[in-house]
Amino acid sequence: MIKRQELERSLKKAFYYSTAIFSSLLTNALFGLPSYSLTLQKLGDQTPTGFSNFSGITYSGSGNTYYGISDDPDGKFYTITIDVSGNAFNSVTKTATTTLKDSVGDALTNTDAEGIAILGNNLFVSTEGSYTALNPLQFDNSTLTGDLFIRSFQIATGDPNLGSDLALVNRYTNSTSTNGLRNNLAFESLTISPTQDRLFSAVEAPLKEDQTLASLLSGTAKSLLRILQFDLPSGNASAEYLYETEVGFGLADLLAVDNNKLIALERRANPINGAVTGIGVFEISLMGATDISSNTGLTASGTSGITKVQKTAITFDIPLSQTTNFEGLTFGEILADGRTTIFFTSDNNMDEAATTIFTGYAVTPVPFDFSPTGGLLTLGVIAGARHIRKKIKAKSKSEL
Repeated sequence: MIKRQELERSLKKAFYYSTAIFSSLLTNALFGLPSYSLTLQKLGDQTPTGFSNFSGITYSGSGNTYYGISDDPDGKFYTITIDVSGNAFNSVTKTATTTLKDSVGDALTNTDAEGIAILGNNLFVSTEGSYTALNPLQFDNSTLTGDLFIRSFQIATGDPNLGSDLALVNRYTNSTSTNGLRNNLAFESLTISPTQDRLFSAVEAPLKEDQTLASLLSGTAKSLLRILQFDLPSGNASAEYLYETEVGFGLADLLAVDNNKLIALERRANPINGAVTGIGVFEISLMGATDISSNTGLTASGTSGITKVQKTAITFDIPLSQTTNFEGLTFGEILADGRTTIFFTSDNNMDEAATTIFTGYAVTPVPFDFSPTGGLLTLGVIAGARHIRKKIKAKSKSEL
């Protein structure tokens, strides 16, 4: 019986592979363009309680264990189990809450943690920082005062790994009314490549020197954001890329498929009351994008001659209401039928008595991308997710 089930599973995988390859080749033959065959089939929704201000999620790489970050001022992360037995999205359960600590073992306070990514027995966490009092009528006069970092913490204890803070250049650590980060719009996203030697983050909104407030409030401009790439384990910044959102959207999270391809989650919110009015999910490619690390301001330089990050929309069913604020996504456990799961999570912006939405999908068919310009046939999300799982499990016995 077991051998028969394994054979059936292998045949299903082979069918997915061959279908994807044929579809990709046919599309290119007809149109001469790269094909993006990433399809998400909805498994369902879960609305558990017990989470407050759930801002990001990452998969442990083993079994049904995940970790989620809260953007409560008292920094903490959750240990979570997600049950997808029987090829169904059955439940989400919080099993533990761990406090993030400072270098002397005290609980972190005033921490706006937003992004989370696993590396071995540690979790990298990104924050948005603390700022001077915000005057909505003088939005850009708010300046950064501290608590901004991308730092590694031990899963077992919540203690920081000393010296693990990634190196940030001055444009991110210093701010004035005309330069630097905008209030509460910093490192919302965080992800690590399957090879575990690259970490990516991005600013949620443009730096002040990259786009004027008047442009952002015009209602017609696309936001010009910077995606940051860091080398691991050195923690040094290695590149910055220009990413252009849809009109009125900000970048909520990133998910690495490989060293150059990521999935981007964008959301549009009402600037007055914060109501979410749009969700967008895109497959993006850094291949061929211009490194703008040396650029000191896009407002002054313009974007002529800069190759932006390529993006292609992924269309699928995701719940949307004025109170559903999707902020996180992660690959997850492989289903019994061989498909990879992907989960989107919302921030309830409330306490643990309120519900948090988890939306699950199966990735099908295998998302190949055959690009004539690149000359390579690359296995996309499923291979990437499986590689993530293998790499994480291989390193899970060592402290990094």
